[in-house]
Amino acid sequence: MNQPLPHASSLFRGRHFNRTIIILCVRWYITYKLSYRDLAEMTAERGVAVSHTTILRWVQCYVPEFEKRWNRYARPVGTSWRVDETYIRATHAAVAELKRSRVLRPQTKVRTSKYLNNLVERDHRRVKQRIYPMLGFKKFGSAAVTVSGIELVQKNKKGQFAIPKSIDAREARTPQVWEAVLAA
Repeated sequence: MNQPLPHASSLFRGRHFNRTIIILCVRWYITYKLSYRDLAEMTAERGVAVSHTTILRWVQCYVPEFEKRWNRYARPVGTSWRVDETYIRATHAAVAELKRSRVLRPQTKVRTSKYLNNLVERDHRRVKQRIYPMLGFKKFGSAAVTVSGIELVQKNKKGQFAIPKSIDAREARTPQVWEAVLAA
């Protein structure tokens, strides 16, 4: 059962920093190839002293919340999906098992073509570019949150959200749009 999302003001209650600074740091981290230390330096140049570990905690805390709130505006997806074999080994056996357990419909077809995979590989580029300089992740949970945040920004750039007309979405990367989506 879906629980209602907490009001945006309650998300930031008790925080030492202004919500705009938190949103900006989290958005910059998942949008650009910046380290936590880079962000700490950037905020320090603007007169706000933030530790890099604080920004890490903000990313871990707020990216799942951003994702929930942005997903309310997600557009319906098509019926064709592309999956990269580097993430699912033994693809045909896995699909057969999922059909037997009725997770997938019996009409599901698996097509293998090296050309179909090009779109998926091109889509992974952004995530891979971020992971290499970081030398990987230490914990699965932090990896899942960071990758989901990076993918959220990519969906946003591709226009995969139907943002209501009440929110001025001419430029979906602006902090005002992120604030509006978070507050809605």
